[in-house]
Amino acid sequence: MDILSFVADTAALIAEVKEKFPEYVTEDGKFMLDKTPSIRSAAGTLSYLRVTQEELTKLNTLNSVQLLGDYDTVFADPATDAIYRSVFDYTQPGVIDKRIGVFA
Repeated sequence: MDILSFVADTAALIAEVKEKFPEYVTEDGKFMLDKTPSIRSAAGTLSYLRVTQEELTKLNTLNSVQLLGDYDTVFADPATDAIYRSVFDYTQPGVIDKRIGVFA
């Protein structure tokens, strides 16, 4: 399943995961979850994660990560949309890469 996550304090997340689920953190502090590149700002970090039900259950126990939902859910809820907008700057112009059809 795919889910968008928000983390305000990456160091706190790493510490919490190391404590609760050390098998998900590599020696260099990286997470062992499938995710797209993150979007970062002063407000925090957004990541789109691909997780199993078991991984989702574990993520739900972490205080330092907020699971916002899938893209449809995030933008339908004003509260989660506001969190997304606090990190992703909608005012920057984007470009469609016609080779792969992705907005960047």
